[in-house]
Amino acid sequence: GGGGGSAWSMVKGYISKHVRPEDRSWLLAGLKLQMTVLALTKVLYPVLNASLTATFALETELMQYRAVISTCALFCWAGIFLLIFCPPTPTQAQSLEE
Repeated sequence: GGGGGSAWSMVKGYISKHVRPEDRSWLLAGLKLQMTVLALTKVLYPVLNASLTATFALETELMQYRAVISTCALFCWAGIFLLIFCPPTPTQAQSLEE
């Protein structure tokens, strides 16, 4: 299969169909920021790894990997928590046929 190779294209297609035109630029800017931050994590991984190793005295490579993955999971759960307890206000997208 194609895997997730077309995920960003699918997200952009969804945005173009379901988001009001005046909100699209903000949403696409946020998407681009997210893509940029994810790309920077490749560069910043050694810094994150070194800081976690020094802070928590991680002795083995397995413990270092677990700490990094736990950091990712922490931010994921924080996002889920925010969506559940501080949900965005839903808006009805305008029909494209109008």
